[in-house]
Amino acid sequence: MLLWFKFKAWDPEGLPPAECILAPNGAPVAADPTSPEYRARLDRMMAALLVPAGGSVGGLAGGSAGGSVDGRDRPDRVGRRGELPDPGRAPQQRRSTGGRVSQQAGSAPGAPVRRATIKDVADRAGVSRSTASRALTGVGYVSPERRRQVQQAADELRYVPDAMARSLKQQVSRTLGVLVSDLRNPFYADLAAGAGHSSRAAGYTMLLVDDGGSAAGEVRAVEQLVEFRVAGVVVTPLSVEVVSYLRRQDVPVIEVDRQFADGACDAVVVDNRSGAFDLTRHLLDLGHRRIALLVDETDWTTGRGRVEGYRAALAEAGLDVDPDLVVTAGWSPAAAGEAATRLLRAPTPPTALFAANNVLAEGAFRAVADLGLSIPDDVSLVAFDDPPWMSMVRPGVTVVAQDAFALGQAAVERLLARIAAPDAPPRSVVLPARVQVRGSTAPPKSSRG
Repeated sequence: MLLWFKFKAWDPEGLPPAECILAPNGAPVAADPTSPEYRARLDRMMAALLVPAGGSVGGLAGGSAGGSVDGRDRPDRVGRRGELPDPGRAPQQRRSTGGRVSQQAGSAPGAPVRRATIKDVADRAGVSRSTASRALTGVGYVSPERRRQVQQAADELRYVPDAMARSLKQQVSRTLGVLVSDLRNPFYADLAAGAGHSSRAAGYTMLLVDDGGSAAGEVRAVEQLVEFRVAGVVVTPLSVEVVSYLRRQDVPVIEVDRQFADGACDAVVVDNRSGAFDLTRHLLDLGHRRIALLVDETDWTTGRGRVEGYRAALAEAGLDVDPDLVVTAGWSPAAAGEAATRLLRAPTPPTALFAANNVLAEGAFRAVADLGLSIPDDVSLVAFDDPPWMSMVRPGVTVVAQDAFALGQAAVERLLARIAAPDAPPRSVVLPARVQVRGSTAPPKSSRG
């Protein structure tokens, strides 16, 4: 803000001699900034201008950093908030702030700063921007002495290359987007870790986003990844919309864990049907006939495949599916616990519970304990997925173990292959799942006499 008074700030015209710097002949030369009377005059002028409009003299002068209506505390120099200068004090020199370029000394704490650019490095080293770029990237010839000068300047400024600017200039991105549903779930955390491992190994940076299990959040998140100019995206999709959007943007995309765009893009999934078939058959081999299945969502390929495997195993054993034993149990341990409680309190309860994912298994495990029942004496429990807690509890839970870390690795490897060959036909990679038998399964109580 610029303020114009009826006299210039340092013009002595109209000021009494006591507020002026005097020449040897006694003539006023300039306003005296050390004069308390002159400082008070300036403060009164500012107050008259600012206070009626809701302004603050102290705020103009830097607030708590100095400045008051009575002039006892005054600012030392012009700052970011319009502080008045002291002409009796030499201006402070700019200084390097280490990667933050030339912040004025005395500026307000926490004020935004600018990181060093390649131009700043070139200016410090006394070379052109192209020479500085060649020296730092190693692409093109630069004499050893010039390279040393540029590197020294970069070190002094704590220069960090702008990866986004480089990608825009070269039209080549070294960043991959990974979009998962819920990082609180160990499965997605392990999947992201595997994706990060493969990304680093290939020289890429990974941008990880958690959409919170929201389809709308997923679309917004993928739009932001495109804004960041990622080279491609790995996604655990909630709908076909995210794939459709990325394909319209010509961004390579890999569906991982589940598929909504089968045949339209690449995918890396687990053999859900085979894993559920083997786990159900394990219970059947123990003598169970009333096996309840808790599933989250049958519209997704994960839930649909696990239901198909369960049904196929019962059919192979010559058993019909009891629709009352196939329960959609929601998305939380609490909802799964309520569903399991209803099943176990039924007149003819199941002798085994099959939880179709780790979240449902947690709810079922708690429900059995809350009912005062024992695993596996009163009811057997199995689950699809193998987070750490399932092998830590007693008894340990019999599971279909799917390697989420390997899923993430394979998804990034498929994405890199797609980036290298954008016109190749879509390919789906199916990873095996295996049954890990632990202490939560036993023959039903009725068969044990």
